Amino acid sequence: MLSDNNKDAIFYTAFNYVDFHAYKSDTLNNRFFSLNDLRVTEKTNFSFSAQFVNNSLENKLGITITYNSEQFSNEQINEALDLYLATFKIVLNYLNHPVSDNRLILLEDSKWSAELVGEIDNNDLLSILERFDYIVQNHGEKVAIKEESQSYTYNQLDEHSNFLAYSLQSKMLVSKQSKVGVYLDRSFELISSILAIWKLGAVYVPMDRKFPIKRIEHIINDSSIDCIIARDEKDIKNLLVNTPVVSLDVLKEDGVAIEQNITPKIVEQNDIAYIIYTSGTTGVPKGVCISHQGISNLIKNYDYFAEDKVLMTFNIAFDGCLFDILISLSSGSCLCVPLTQSLLAENLKSNIEYYGISVLTTTPSILSSVKPQEFKTLRMVSVAGEKCPFNLAKNWSRFYEFRNLYGPSEGTISTSEFNCSSEIEIDQPFEVPIGKPIKNVNITIVDDLLQPLPKNVIGEIAISGQNLALGYTSQKETDKKFKTFLTCSKQNQEKRVYLSGDKGKITGANITYFYGRVDSQIKVNGIRIEVSEIKSILEKFPNVETAHVIKGKKENREYISAYLVLENKQLDLEENLVDKLSDFLKQYVPLYMVPEEFYILEVTPTNDNGKLSVHELNKNAIKLHKSNQKMTLPRNETEQYVFDTLCQLLGSSGISIYSNIFEMGCNSLTVLELTKKINLKYSIQLSIQKIFENPTIEKIAIEILKQLIIERS
Repeated sequence: MLSDNNKDAIFYTAFNYVDFHAYKSDTLNNRFFSLNDLRVTEKTNFSFSAQFVNNSLENKLGITITYNSEQFSNEQINEALDLYLATFKIVLNYLNHPVSDNRLILLEDSKWSAELVGEIDNNDLLSILERFDYIVQNHGEKVAIKEESQSYTYNQLDEHSNFLAYSLQSKMLVSKQSKVGVYLDRSFELISSILAIWKLGAVYVPMDRKFPIKRIEHIINDSSIDCIIARDEKDIKNLLVNTPVVSLDVLKEDGVAIEQNITPKIVEQNDIAYIIYTSGTTGVPKGVCISHQGISNLIKNYDYFAEDKVLMTFNIAFDGCLFDILISLSSGSCLCVPLTQSLLAENLKSNIEYYGISVLTTTPSILSSVKPQEFKTLRMVSVAGEKCPFNLAKNWSRFYEFRNLYGPSEGTISTSEFNCSSEIEIDQPFEVPIGKPIKNVNITIVDDLLQPLPKNVIGEIAISGQNLALGYTSQKETDKKFKTFLTCSKQNQEKRVYLSGDKGKITGANITYFYGRVDSQIKVNGIRIEVSEIKSILEKFPNVETAHVIKGKKENREYISAYLVLENKQLDLEENLVDKLSDFLKQYVPLYMVPEEFYILEVTPTNDNGKLSVHELNKNAIKLHKSNQKMTLPRNETEQYVFDTLCQLLGSSGISIYSNIFEMGCNSLTVLELTKKINLKYSIQLSIQKIFENPTIEKIAIEILKQLIIERS
């Protein structure tokens, strides 16, 4: 366990085995003496320690747990004891199984299983086309799409999509499961094109007009696109591709007259509905194939009011755009096309006010650019795409129904949700849960070996159920992320899961928490650091709404930087804010995890998908300075040697003799190397502990002189 009092210790977990031999002749039950009272006092700086005592004479094993009551609750300790006992039973009952098989303990008692099963709903799945057709038949004159200067009813949307479907079929020979690329901005035509594609049983492939040509070419080739829908000749020329392109402007001029009741193709639940491209770890985008079953299950779980006005906030290349379209059209709501393609700060505010938006789904980064109390028409706000800061959820849930949605593209947009406005008490302070899985969806926490983990243990989030993607366009990529393993049931059932690459845990209250990416670690000065942990703690600091933590590099030295968006931007920045932030972090993390630089942002810079744009962070950031950032150089030969040695070890020259060496990037290994060099240089035996107790160049130099005097005398 991590020690609270010495977070920079060389080790965090220690195992010590001592075998005291006991003989019957030496026992206390003899006639010479007896034991009346036995008391043991132990002082330790470990926050958790477990002592196992093997009483070989009585054939018993005892467990004693010593713990920091401020860090662990009685409930957690009792759970730990129960888990120890369950583990011992497993060892005895499954002698021929490897100890690493976590399934065993979960088979023995399912209460330990970190698996949440969404409500099972066996009712027939209605496709998006069936839901849309019901709205058309019963509420055809209701406004479906609203643009700045024009509105379209459900009847008009149905007729226009029929016209497009007929044109695609007759001119481009689009048929069932043909791949159709759509090169349009958010608009009425975009939504009509998607419906037209699905009415033909074809596959929708979104292509952002801001994408570079090489990315467009990759999407076309990787998904084997048969044709592309674009707005005009200019767009077609920009594409510079050999794939056939349908111009909406040309179709409009042709004015082909068709019957309005074109019969949509019958789609199977396992047919591909759309292919959306996500960033790949290799730098090559991966095409995610989503089925109609995934869409049908999604719209079964979400429903708006018919009178709701929903703002399209996401770029078409992000599946959040489809979430807005699907839920709005299947609910009979009004979907509003933004006045501008950018929806930051004032643009977002003006769109909400202009349309009278009642339902908003966006990213936490974008939402943090506006204040919750500014809007009169909103009733429900949802965030997705990024981890939701605690203070953001706290502030917005005071005014509206506020939901935190979670789901990778491979899980058909949304796999779980948490209603922050509900009276459900969260069991992790300052953390916003991602809640519980939606209907017909399961979440399991697994380890590196795909073994299911017990509750309260952080692992990788694995998703299964009806919303699971069919896979990627590449079978090789599919095999990497979509796996089959045995469930935690005694029937040894198999299930197919998607390994999300996200870290999470399921608590005893059966609530899921998200802890960033499995690959979100950075390495600074040889130490692996979890940036999401630093981010989460900074967002607990008063007046910090959102924090972003990244790795920086200068003069061949790596360090950590933190960028903060404040809740109350009108407050004057405190002179010693850096010191307060650093001191606050030191309560929770080792010194090497405390950022070296802090910056203040007016708003979080975002990319087209509404997510953090790391490259834009420094453009409008204000750097905070420490209150005592005066540089003091060495004053004598001893200080100069320690200074030179540290500069060499850390790859930096910006060290004051008064600076805390741990705040400058030192760690246990650096201290070992520093101590070794000092002892070799001065032929003394300076202890490592002295460095920890005196962590500045000035104090280390003094300790060297003291040790020289002691050893020479």
